[in-house]
Amino acid sequence: MRRTVLTIAAFILLFSSFAAAQGIIVPDDRHRRLPSPIPLPIVKSQSVSVEINDGAAVTSVDQVFYNAYERAVEGVYIFPLPQGATVSEFAMWIEGKRVKGELLDREDAAKIYHDIVRRLKDPALLELAKYNLFKASLFPIPARGEKRIELRYTEALQTGSGMLNYNYPLKGRGKTYLKPIESFSLAMRIASRIPITSVYSPTHKVEVTRKEDGAATVGFESKNFVPESDFQLYYTLSEKEFGLSLATFKEAGVDKGYLMMLIAPRTGLEREQVAAKDVVFVLDTSGSMQEDAKIEQAVRALKFGIRSLGSSDRFGLITFATEIRTFREGLISAGKENVDAALSFLDGVSATGATNIYDAMRTALGFVKESGRPRYIVFLTDGLPTHVERDPAIIIKKTGEWAPSGVRIFSWGVGFDVDTHLLDSISGNHGGVSEYVKPREEMELKLGQFFEKITFPVLTDLELKASGIQIEELYPRKLPDLFKGSQLVLFGRYSGVGSGKIDLSGKVGDRRQSFSYTVDIRETEGGEFIAHLWATRKVGFLLDEIRLHGENEELKQEVVRLAKKYGLVTPYTSYLVTEPGADQPRPIEARPQTVRDQRDRKADEEQDALASLPYLRSGREAIRYSTGLKEMKSEEKAGMDAGLPVRRVAGKTFNFKDGVWTDSEFSEDMRIVDVILNSDAYFELLQKDKRMAEWLSLGEKIVIAFDGVAYR
Repeated sequence: MRRTVLTIAAFILLFSSFAAAQGIIVPDDRHRRLPSPIPLPIVKSQSVSVEINDGAAVTSVDQVFYNAYERAVEGVYIFPLPQGATVSEFAMWIEGKRVKGELLDREDAAKIYHDIVRRLKDPALLELAKYNLFKASLFPIPARGEKRIELRYTEALQTGSGMLNYNYPLKGRGKTYLKPIESFSLAMRIASRIPITSVYSPTHKVEVTRKEDGAATVGFESKNFVPESDFQLYYTLSEKEFGLSLATFKEAGVDKGYLMMLIAPRTGLEREQVAAKDVVFVLDTSGSMQEDAKIEQAVRALKFGIRSLGSSDRFGLITFATEIRTFREGLISAGKENVDAALSFLDGVSATGATNIYDAMRTALGFVKESGRPRYIVFLTDGLPTHVERDPAIIIKKTGEWAPSGVRIFSWGVGFDVDTHLLDSISGNHGGVSEYVKPREEMELKLGQFFEKITFPVLTDLELKASGIQIEELYPRKLPDLFKGSQLVLFGRYSGVGSGKIDLSGKVGDRRQSFSYTVDIRETEGGEFIAHLWATRKVGFLLDEIRLHGENEELKQEVVRLAKKYGLVTPYTSYLVTEPGADQPRPIEARPQTVRDQRDRKADEEQDALASLPYLRSGREAIRYSTGLKEMKSEEKAGMDAGLPVRRVAGKTFNFKDGVWTDSEFSEDMRIVDVILNSDAYFELLQKDKRMAEWLSLGEKIVIAFDGVAYR
């Protein structure tokens, strides 16, 4: 009896900690009059709820499928499960009959998936063979009708060094299996007797709420959601005031591994545990601030920032144009009387004159003497330096001379006529970051979110030391301050095995304190994203060094090496974007030369445009490039880069060219072994390495370099 596989839903689960759940239907096509392939049923809705109590996870899935075909469809429903998961409830009712299912182990499940791959000739489904399988007979889904399926399963989450991992494979697999789900929602509740310090998803943008130490909720909703990647979620536990946990990943045959470190304060910190701070607000009031009501927005945003100060904080307020105006000479307490007076001062601000950044920066830095407190300067401007000193290099140099040790400078550029090199250099050299507000962008909201973040500093001037393991190339290179309700996500390289110790130190208020943590070095299941995010951050750091300090051949070559290995777009490694499989191009020698020339010209134009970006200082493209590098240096989501003809899969990078996915490690002098898709030799190749299924799942035409041989 022949069957045709239909993927009904690439379950859009968002959490890696969720058990694997991409249901597929294998229809029975005994009715010879049915066309092939049978149209795929549509997932009308899917809701997932997850309850995690002290590491025990219960996942409930509710799916509604719609058969858009004019005839009934029947067959077998299968659902992949993570190792160790147990189905506790399954319900599928048709015509008053409740359907029963059976759980198959990984070996039996793999045989079924291989059989499906042979019949469909779709290698993308090979990835599913790594799961256990739940199978149930499917009564007909009526023509133009729906079927609702409910499934509940339990699992114990894996933990290491206080970090728990929840995985849920959502990714659509195969040529026809990546279909949008009309309505998807996921809700997760986490409860723990040990305080929860951080919650982090490297794959999806989720909403996390933590109101108390032992509980957290996570949510995700989407309409017409295309599940491009599996969902992963990590959360950490710690009895200490500050939680620190480690996850690691090591590629086969590589001595050094990759690490991800999460650092976060406990939720229930008291107000007296939060450091009193000094903040100097510096506002550009030059004539150009009149445009697009920028001055009104900036004033409202600064008022919000001043109101957010605690009574034990101190602040200063400076406006600058051609001349410098100060609200008071030096820092004052943030008591109600002073705050009200500062708000009145801002009511009288008007925009006129030139842009004297040099004197404004010197005055602001004169306010923040050594005090033992966290000290922040918020510097907002919409223009280039046009008065007193116009040379950005001199302003950068003098800022370094004026700035006391430990002061943080946060620069805000408004509009496109700002010097990104100047602002980025000043902030980067002094422990802050630069942000840019585009024309007609909501400045008040963006600044307000920043002020909310820095309201409660809990640990400043952070330092890390490791023993038992060696940690290097940690990004970000300069550790930022830690604020209440925030978390730090760090990526680096490590060497060593077994247990190690990490010491975290920093200032809590005006006192320096140290915290020690024992960490267990073990490979993280599904942790390849750690390597990709580390490479992304390092490339962002190197490109920023080139942009701000000039091109260096050694840095450039390192960017090229990392970009090729991890499939990253840089000014030195562009990719001509052609959607894999979209046009099924003929072999290059068979195509007209004019087509090839056009593709080459397009690639050259793209490369030229990218190569010019590091040298731009102001304007729309300069701000876009600066913002892009900032995102790379702090990237926390491992994206699919679906629009690029490059994929990073199980430690290898493949480039899509002329209809073939080619391993970047392939060279012409390798011995080439031709393998026919779905032949016995093809499935024998699968047994050579556990990663082979993931590599082969890329497509029907692929070249894999393995143990010195190229399998084509």
